[in-house]
Parts: sequence; structure tokens; C-alpha cells
Amino acid sequence: MSTLQQADQMNQLALQKLNEAKTANTRADDYVLLTVLFASALFFGGMGTKMQFRSLRIVLLSLGIIVFLATAVTLISMPIAHGLN
Repeated sequence: MSTLQQADQMNQLALQKLNEAKTANTRADDYVLLTVLFASALFFGGMGTKMQFRSLRIVLLSLGIIVFLATAVTLISMPIAHGLN
């Protein structure tokens, strides 16, 4: 095998690994976003218990529940991260 062929193989491998890294980075960003959304649901739920007006309590608690459920469904539908090869 010539040096040129080896270089071409290594270049192809590098491109493959680059694409895998981009996919993993995007997936990690998605998981971080879900963590922020779960924290937001906790915030709305916690604030909802402190409000004086019943209607405002219901709105904040409902918003917290909606955000939590939507985030949980999204998390369940996401692929599981695998270890490095």
C-alpha cells in the first residue's frame, strides 16, 4: 500500500470521526437543554406554591406540569448516549 493510499484512508477515517463527534456534540447539547427545561418546570412549580392568588397559582403550576411532561416525552424519545469506542 502506497503512502498516498494510506493518507487517503486516514483522511476518510478522520472525516468519519468528525461526523461522529458532531453528532455526539449535538446530542449533548440536546441533553443540556432538557436539563434546563426540567429546572424551569421545578421553578414554575415552586413559584406556583408561593403565590397569593389562586388563579396565578393554578397558572404557574399548570405551566410547570406542561413543561415537565413535554420535556419528559422528549427525553424518552431521544436516543441513548453510547460509550466511546
